[in-house]
Formats: sequence, structure tokens, C-alpha cells
Amino acid sequence: MRRGKGDAREKYQRKHRRVRAKANGFTLIELVAVVAVLALLASLAAPQVVKALNLSKEKACMANVKLIEDAANLYAANEPNPVTLTAENIITTLKSAGYLQRGEFKCPVDGESYTLSGDATNGYTVSCNNNCDGK
Repeated sequence: MRRGKGDAREKYQRKHRRVRAKANGFTLIELVAVVAVLALLASLAAPQVVKALNLSKEKACMANVKLIEDAANLYAANEPNPVTLTAENIITTLKSAGYLQRGEFKCPVDGESYTLSGDATNGYTVSCNNNCDGK
């Protein structure tokens, strides 16, 4: 039996039908492999993200401590009759005198207020209760 043009055409169509069927989507194995790789990458990156977040909170706390301390010492040096600063009134006093511009100053690590020690003569020292201020 001799093959004609019709047989060659059918063979061509069958071959390209298989190729087209494969090009329509991914197999389940390919999808599972991609998900597994993404899960592995996420598990490797998550601890680093948490570490960077905690480090940035500590750095923000140190910056807040330095800012409040400098503002308190400038206030004590510049004001002719400075109000004695306490832990309760330091932020409101420094804001009303123009030495601090923004609102609440709380530790980003735990949300607690800062501790104030010292006086106008010897200088003020501000510290964090979490010891994240480097002191």
C-alpha cells in the first residue's frame, strides 16, 4: 500500500497537535517544583527580614534618645528660667518651647516612654527601658 499526500498531512497534523497540547500549560510536576523553590527562598529570606526590622527599630530608638537628650540640654542651656524637666513633662515642655517638632516619642521596640535623669545644671540623660539605646 502506497502512502499518499493525505498520510503525510495526517502525520504532520498529529505531530503538531501534540506540540500544541504541550504548549497550553504547565504540568503538575513543574508547578510543584516552582512552589517548592519559592517556599525555600521565602524560608531563607524571612529571618533576615525580621532581623533587619528589629535592627531598624533599635536604630530608631537610639535616634529618638539622642534627639530628646540634645533638645533637653539645649533647652536647659538656652532658657533663662527653665522648667525642671521630668519624665512626665519632658516632651510637652520641649514641644511648647520649640525644641521638638513632632508628637509622641515612644520606644519603637515596646512602645514605652523614655527615662530621664540629670538636671539643667549637670545636663540631662535620656535612656530607653529596653537598653536598645546603646547605653
